[in-house]
Amino acid sequence: MDTSYYAVQGIQFAEGAGAQEPYIWNYLSVSETIPGPAFHYWMPMPALLAAPFWVIGRSFEVMQIPFALLSVLLIVLGAHLAWTIARNERHFWTAGLLLTFCGTVTPFLTLPETFAPFAFFGAICLWLSGRYWQTTKVYLIVAAVIASVLAYLTRSDGLLLVMLVLVLPLLRHKVMAFLVVITTVAVSLAPWCVYNLQNHHYLLPTSGTKTLWLTTYDDLYCYQCDLSIHTYWQWGWTAILHSKLKAAVNNIMILIFNLGFISFTPLAIVGGWQIRKRPEFVVAWSYLLLLFLTMTLAFTFPSSRGSLMHSLAALLPFAVVAIVVGLDVVVVWASKKRGWNTQQAQIVFSVGALVVAVVITVNALKDNLLIWKDANLLYHQAGQWLDDHAQTSCPVLVSDPPSFWYITRVPALVVPNENPATLRQVAQRYDACWLLLDPNRPYPLQDLYDSGQADGWRLVHSWTHGKLFRFIAGESTTGL
Repeated sequence: MDTSYYAVQGIQFAEGAGAQEPYIWNYLSVSETIPGPAFHYWMPMPALLAAPFWVIGRSFEVMQIPFALLSVLLIVLGAHLAWTIARNERHFWTAGLLLTFCGTVTPFLTLPETFAPFAFFGAICLWLSGRYWQTTKVYLIVAAVIASVLAYLTRSDGLLLVMLVLVLPLLRHKVMAFLVVITTVAVSLAPWCVYNLQNHHYLLPTSGTKTLWLTTYDDLYCYQCDLSIHTYWQWGWTAILHSKLKAAVNNIMILIFNLGFISFTPLAIVGGWQIRKRPEFVVAWSYLLLLFLTMTLAFTFPSSRGSLMHSLAALLPFAVVAIVVGLDVVVVWASKKRGWNTQQAQIVFSVGALVVAVVITVNALKDNLLIWKDANLLYHQAGQWLDDHAQTSCPVLVSDPPSFWYITRVPALVVPNENPATLRQVAQRYDACWLLLDPNRPYPLQDLYDSGQADGWRLVHSWTHGKLFRFIAGESTTGL
């Protein structure tokens, strides 16, 4: 959904439709019409990056170009960071190649979504912040705050980076630098705030804050639910604490699988401790701690469903450098124990680490590409059926509205996590005619999917992996 969302919004910009969403993908901030104002939950930067390339090539692959370029710049930054640690050419190449083959995150780095831009803007922000802490030069903190704002315009989590940068001049007792930073943030965010005031009637997006009160991830797709602190407390302390503990465990596993390349986590810990006092790593590990606590304690359910993985991308260059340093520390220790030639052993184990990274990366690419290859087959089939049989292109209720629109150009709404009666309310409110259910259907609609009938809905066609229903208003039972 993330990728399709930003691809579609890039197309909207490129084709002159502006910041409009031709679908509704959640009900946290309900638009009265389709299309409605965009970016009430997600941020605009990836769409702005993709739009010019849609004009050039009008293809998904061409829209990937700016994200691939940012991924290359991330590799360069990581290699440079490794060089600054020890002026070691082997560190430079090992870090650069580890970022080229960076395990389970590699498949996402060239997609037109938040991963690559947040990784690059966030990493640049952390690196510049470390340089500022070391030198207190104002231009460095100004550049860092601009990078943090770009990261925030990519993902809402970037607000943590903005807050981190704002604190640095105060910790250095640099009042003028702090005022400059505040002014830079205000000027940089002014256009975004004006857009929000005009379209959403608030300065910054607020829909995402409702996810603080989720009691299950599926509540994100609940229609007109009361997501508030009152209903959250009613859930009970036992359930709340259990959800936080479960999220902590899940998020630790995400750290291991993404920053630790699955198998390099011990090396990252050893290396991270070894270089813990370097300014850029002090800032980076501070961000890691702040991010982990925020995701685990506040945004508990979204954190383990992709949010934490995306936000950790800014730490990739720092994690890779920590792995490289940690590998050297371990090899030096082992060489003393076993009488190895230390320099030769470091080369051998560096090559071995790269081989492991390549294997993990190839497997991750293979697994994801196989899944993505047929991910939207049902939408292609349903789109063709609607072209052949439907007389109007009224909205369709689907599990992934951005992907459905990208494939069919038909307006869509997300299937709410509700019963068939509530689906009728949604259909009537937005003049929707169709309901397309797939294996990812909400649990309350299981009976409808199995039986093929419910009050207000009639099955009209089935495919191997999905069923299409027609909305029958009132008591009518007529066909198409």
